[in-house]
Amino acid sequence: MAARCAELESHLPAEALNNISRLARGRSFSELRLALLAATDPSVIRAAAELLAANEGGCACSGDAPPEPTSSHLDEAADRLTREALTPFTHNPALCEYLSSLGCRLELMADA
Repeated sequence: MAARCAELESHLPAEALNNISRLARGRSFSELRLALLAATDPSVIRAAAELLAANEGGCACSGDAPPEPTSSHLDEAADRLTREALTPFTHNPALCEYLSSLGCRLELMADA
């Protein structure tokens, strides 16, 4: 989905990008795309898991070395990042419809 968004973004006029931002409640198309990419980036997932482990261990603000994140922390971090990245799409049918219509228009233009 992130790759499709990058391809779509490179062909969109400013008006369409502004409409996307309006429909996405102020988040730019780039922000939406980067959130999708971050949700699949192992280093981002690991950093989020480290925060979960630190908060769970009570050492987030204590200056103690954080505990090593467990597979459970990694799974939870990946799930949270994925949910957060997909929320603008899954809870906003108008945004999805608009993006879909843009994709269809671009495909028709490419075929012409």
